[in-house]
Amino acid sequence: MGLIVATDVEAFGFVTILTYFPVALSAIWGLSAGASGLVMLIMTAPVLFLPSLGVRLIARNHRISPTTLVYVALAGMFAGNAFLLIVSPSLPLAWLVLPLVLLGVSMGLPLGFVDGEAMGAVPAHLSGTASGVFNLLRLGGETVAVGGYAAVLGALVAARVDDPDLAHRVASGEPGNAGIYACVFGHVQLAILAISAVGTIAVALLHRTRVGADRASQDPGTLASTTTR
Repeated sequence: MGLIVATDVEAFGFVTILTYFPVALSAIWGLSAGASGLVMLIMTAPVLFLPSLGVRLIARNHRISPTTLVYVALAGMFAGNAFLLIVSPSLPLAWLVLPLVLLGVSMGLPLGFVDGEAMGAVPAHLSGTASGVFNLLRLGGETVAVGGYAAVLGALVAARVDDPDLAHRVASGEPGNAGIYACVFGHVQLAILAISAVGTIAVALLHRTRVGADRASQDPGTLASTTTR
């Protein structure tokens, strides 16, 4: 469940930006579709190469556990989204490199092992059920994140623009109202940061519970006491 929550945090922190940041690039900086695609490569390229690196780090260095990399990824996700709070029409595009790289690294680093770790956390005879739950909640989380992002952003734009037709054009990324879109984008980023913080705390609590249960099951005194009762 901790790993499921971690993937849902990534859905809100990465998948929503992957889906809608090209709209922000058009609305705030007036970039064309092609130019926006080039900028987004900064974020997506790490996802192509880093999954294998994450697996190698775990295999070659016993001090690095899968959980450690998950926490590193969550921290990178939070930092990348926090940096995007500075988005404004006057911000040079070069300043976007750091947050986009952080988001790409945070998504790509655990991608090569998170499914296997989730399946390895349950008994073999429940692996099919665990796989179904994992994929249902992960893909469901992405669906809720993407749809919710659009709904909230559209509602915030509509609250600031009296003309419904203009509000629709602003929300869809039409250049010419960069200040409005940047302000609304910042508010949505605050919501993403809040969700990421709550999700990370949930992951930590679930992991702590699991570690405590494992230690209790391995403690001979606890086992003997349980058997006696």
